[in-house]
Amino acid sequence: MSKNRIATERKIKASFGLMVVVLCFLTSLSYQNSKRYEDTSKWVSHSNQVLYHSEQILSAAIDLETGQRGYLITGDRIFLEHYEVAKTKITDHIAKLKTSTSDNPSQQKRSDTLMFLTNRRLKLLDNIVNLRRTTASITETMTTMSYESKSLLDNFRAVLRNCQNEENNLLKIRIKDNERETNSFNSTLVILIVFILVVLVIAYSIIQRYLILREKDEQIIQANWQMLQSILDNTNSVIYIKDLKGKYMLVNKKFASHFNCTPQDLVGKTSFDLVDEETAKKLTEK
Repeated sequence: MSKNRIATERKIKASFGLMVVVLCFLTSLSYQNSKRYEDTSKWVSHSNQVLYHSEQILSAAIDLETGQRGYLITGDRIFLEHYEVAKTKITDHIAKLKTSTSDNPSQQKRSDTLMFLTNRRLKLLDNIVNLRRTTASITETMTTMSYESKSLLDNFRAVLRNCQNEENNLLKIRIKDNERETNSFNSTLVILIVFILVVLVIAYSIIQRYLILREKDEQIIQANWQMLQSILDNTNSVIYIKDLKGKYMLVNKKFASHFNCTPQDLVGKTSFDLVDEETAKKLTEK
């Protein structure tokens, strides 16, 4: 085997070894980027969920005010249906808001404040509704309580607005983080693909060179073998070469003429294929 061929084989092994190492590294990096992207996506979804609950809370607070005022002015019980639905809705979404912001102490405090203001306001609104049920017209007490309810609603909105502002700021940060991780993941993926293509091109060129060198070596071996065969065929002596299993690897024409065949016909055969067993054993002992 030529030195060039040995060197080429080493290059092939080194190239594939390097490719495996770098692929493992890039795959690990890609996995880490994917996990970070997944985490930032979850936080974006989390912020959107918090904002959704805050919008539902504001909507329920407005429905409470609308239902109470509608009933206060008209005395029509249909407004109480919306009022009762809004009562359940607002407490339910405040509870969900508190659960969703369990990782944020400032938002937890705001959730508690919203629930406190809501309970006070519901108690006040229930008193107004109960008074209206027993009174045909709006009294001064109802009006005073309505103003107090309006003041509580203003405080409620201010707290809710602060909650939304903080979550919107967090959402902006999380969206940027998400975009950064997306770009990082895409860049890693592109690098991985480019690296694979480069390694494949290099490996192809090395393998191509290896095959060319191998073909040249085989041609040289074949030429040397033919020259050796020619030398053996031009001698009057009987010459043959066997492998460890007793098979003929090389015979000259003089030897083959004893069996009325060509040297090529005897290659791969043993003495037992050519003569009887007793004679074959003698030839084998020789």
